[in-house]
Amino acid sequence: MPSRNVSARPLPWAISNDPILARVKDPWGKLLFTWLYPSTDNLGCIEGDPAFIKAQVFPLDDISTDEVEKLLGELHKVGALIWYRVGGLKFIFMPKFFDWSRLVGNMQAKSDFPPPHEEELRSWCKRTGNRYISRRGRQGDPRISFIPRSNEVRTMYGLKVKSKSKKKEKFKEKVKSKGKGKSEGEGPNDDRPHYIYSEDDMTDLTHQLQEMGMDINDIDRCVQSWKKQHIPKAVLKEAVTKAIEAGLRTKRNPAGYLRKVVEEKWEAHQAK
Repeated sequence: MPSRNVSARPLPWAISNDPILARVKDPWGKLLFTWLYPSTDNLGCIEGDPAFIKAQVFPLDDISTDEVEKLLGELHKVGALIWYRVGGLKFIFMPKFFDWSRLVGNMQAKSDFPPPHEEELRSWCKRTGNRYISRRGRQGDPRISFIPRSNEVRTMYGLKVKSKSKKKEKFKEKVKSKGKGKSEGEGPNDDRPHYIYSEDDMTDLTHQLQEMGMDINDIDRCVQSWKKQHIPKAVLKEAVTKAIEAGLRTKRNPAGYLRKVVEEKWEAHQAK
C-alpha cells in the first residue's frame, strides 16, 4: 500500500468547520469522520469492514462494531464518505480527502484499494449537491479526478480558482494580435500560438507529473518558468516524456531534474 505519511499531511483545524459535519448528529460520527483521514492512503481510501475500522480508529474506546457500522452508514448517507463494495469486500473513499490533504515530495497518487464505480460517485453528487466530472475516466482511476488542478485552491469554504493575472491576459492578446495576418515563414511570431498552453494542456501535464511524485507547487513553478521562456508545447512534451522514461519518479529532486531535461531540449531545439 502507498505509505500513509501522516507527518507530511497533517489534519488542519478547519476540518472542524466542514459543513458536512452539521449533517452528522452523533458525536461519535463526527469523530469517526475526522479520525478516518490519518488512516487512509494517498487517495483517501481504506478497508471498509466495520470491525477493521473499529480496531483502526477506536482501538481504546468503548464502542461496539455494530455501532461503528451504524456510524459508517450515517456518514455514507449524508455524503461524508462513500462506503462501497467491490468483489464482496467493503471499502471507504473520502471524496473530500484533497480538501484537507495534499501529496508532497515523492508521495504518489496511487492506491492498492479498488476505486468506487462511477455510479457511486454520481450518487454521492446527488446526495451532496456536488458535481463530479471525470477528468481521468479514459486513463484509469476516477479518484484522480478529485485532485485539484494547478490553478485550484482548496479552502474551508470549498474550491476556489486562482484568478489569472491581467498581465498574462494582455500578453496572450498581444501575441495573438501579432500572429494575425502573417503567412507561414514570414516572421518570428509565426510559432507564438504554440507557446500558449491551454487549460487542458496544463491539467494533463499536472496529473502526469503528480503521478510521478512531484509536488503541485513545484509543478506550478516549473510551468510559470517555461511560459516565461516561451518554450513550445512540442518541446515541453518531448522533454517530459524523456524525463519519465529516464526514471523521473526515482529521482531525489524530480523538479530539478525535469527542469534540467527541459532546458537541454530547449537549447537543442534553438540550435537547429
